[in-house]
Amino acid sequence: MRDAHRALITLAKKLGYTLDVAGLCHGFAVRSLEAYLLGDQDKLINRMNKIRDSENLDVLIHEAQEKLKRHEILTPND
Repeated sequence: MRDAHRALITLAKKLGYTLDVAGLCHGFAVRSLEAYLLGDQDKLINRMNKIRDSENLDVLIHEAQEKLKRHEILTPND
């Protein structure tokens, strides 16, 4: 099993995000706070686990983006 922190950095790079010296911590902290305020902590944890456990999430994200460009309806899986 991969480290969730490393998985986030790897995914961000694969998606073309530029990482600065501050890293991803600020964004993750904000999303964690939002999840807490909305009562969605379980949803956040599930998403983090998917990021950690997926080797090809970037490919799946790009495929969903292409579907949107073609005005196709996304499935819950997408």
